[in-house]
Amino acid sequence: MIYIKKAKPRKIFNAGFIEKWDFSKANSCMDARIEAVCEVAKTCRNMKEIRNPKALYEKLLIEHSGNPSEIMQFIPVVLSHHDEWAIDDARFNYDYGEMLLTNLRNVISKDNGWFNSEVEGFEVFRIKVPYMIVPQIIRHGQISINQRSEQHCKNREYFMNNKLKKVYISECGEDLSYNEWILTLSQNDFDRIGEKYKLGQSLTNKGSHGLSYTELWMAGWRQDFTVWQNYFDVRLKKPTQKEHIELARAIINF
Repeated sequence: MIYIKKAKPRKIFNAGFIEKWDFSKANSCMDARIEAVCEVAKTCRNMKEIRNPKALYEKLLIEHSGNPSEIMQFIPVVLSHHDEWAIDDARFNYDYGEMLLTNLRNVISKDNGWFNSEVEGFEVFRIKVPYMIVPQIIRHGQISINQRSEQHCKNREYFMNNKLKKVYISECGEDLSYNEWILTLSQNDFDRIGEKYKLGQSLTNKGSHGLSYTELWMAGWRQDFTVWQNYFDVRLKKPTQKEHIELARAIINF
């Protein structure tokens, strides 16, 4: 990679991770845009490599009935008040003094070659977390999200904490691997063990799917208090789910 960079991943939970990415130069030129967009797209499509990055980029420009893919939200764009703003989506914009902080998807239909050699404050993370957390992340509508598509992979890796480990040993005796045991459980089984072992509803309500891991990208402008500050103000304290508090704390301390 030439234009974007990844910090060393940090582990979270039993099989999750957090990666912090530097997308400050993702809009410095067309090659940078393609590189950044394809890196996000690899997660969505569960691919290790993109054979023809330029072709994929051009496809994503018109992916939604002629409109650009949400992945274009991961290209930061900074406009000045001297530019003729043409914003396609009221979200993901922040009027910051003499500048407008936005993203490529919001301006691409009116793109006048708005490249930025480098930007500051555009936070980008790639994370691997259990599905039970994802809906809470999505509720923060000002954060750009792109999640791994279930059309391209099977979810066969499951979240485990100390409580679930004790239930697993008690119920299964380790005759099966933890992942194999989770797959044998019906929703009725989850309701039963949840009540028997006093597990929280967040661990049992969505069954095995809620415990299965997925990967997603999240991004937003740090300067916009409705994005990152709002996310941490809400998710670092109760009644946020315990595991989501742990995730938010790990992100802010990265």
